[in-house]
Amino acid sequence: MFEQEHIKSVSFRLLIVAGLIYIADIFTNGLLTSYLSLQPTRVLENLELWRLISFPFAGGTVEGTLLFLTVFYLFGPKLEEILNHTLFSLILILVTILQGTILTLVYWKTSSVLSGMEGLSFFVMLLFTFFKKGKRLYIWLFKPIKTAILTSIIFIFWGTSLLIHSIIVIDGHLLLLKGVLSAFIGFAAAGVSFMQIKTTKNLIKSRLEEKGLVIPKPEELTPALIEQNELRKFSQSLREESSYFGDFKYTEDRLNEILDKIIDHGKESLTHEEKRFLEGYSKNIK
Repeated sequence: MFEQEHIKSVSFRLLIVAGLIYIADIFTNGLLTSYLSLQPTRVLENLELWRLISFPFAGGTVEGTLLFLTVFYLFGPKLEEILNHTLFSLILILVTILQGTILTLVYWKTSSVLSGMEGLSFFVMLLFTFFKKGKRLYIWLFKPIKTAILTSIIFIFWGTSLLIHSIIVIDGHLLLLKGVLSAFIGFAAAGVSFMQIKTTKNLIKSRLEEKGLVIPKPEELTPALIEQNELRKFSQSLREESSYFGDFKYTEDRLNEILDKIIDHGKESLTHEEKRFLEGYSKNIK
């Protein structure tokens, strides 16, 4: 069962869009894939530039589709928590255009038709692994597994499936070459993005430290938030006590009680709390 935050993620929406396109492609007998796929000759000669960003949604191989479903369900939403939705979406677009451009330059003299999510899938999986390589990942009811080990298992399974697929089909070596190239692009893009993000964070941190500002670590921030919450509860408990004068509930009934006391016993009979109540009440009704 999906969690609410998972459903709101960009990754989940990409899964839905890809699923709808896949279903629509079946009913159109592959026409949608033909329109979305990356065909280098059409990009260069007819300037069909949209193919540089639409080709991942065109129908790909079975192993590529399974890789996409696995990665964008397990890794995608968690990577979004690290980067935020906007940055995650922007990086995906840039990586897609980069991959499309490289594939176009490599295959521009051929009639190859390129499609599939392998490049983006490897990018998302490896970038998350770089951030959380020493951490464990929880998958449903299974025991937690180290991120790096899970990534290795997925890579081996995909690579084995692609190799078998390339052996049993005609021109399988081209299929294998496209898959390996897409994986390499995803790996390279993940490495560059990780280094850029880490460098940017370290630069911001150093500049803040130069100004005497220190960003608290998560383990330091959590106790601070707990303490702040406890202080808030303590302050609320004080307000509920009759001896607390910091905040009054200004009601007409309380005002009438004090006025009756002044009439009966004089202003000198008022307590400190009652005098402060009158002062505060007069300010609030102005």
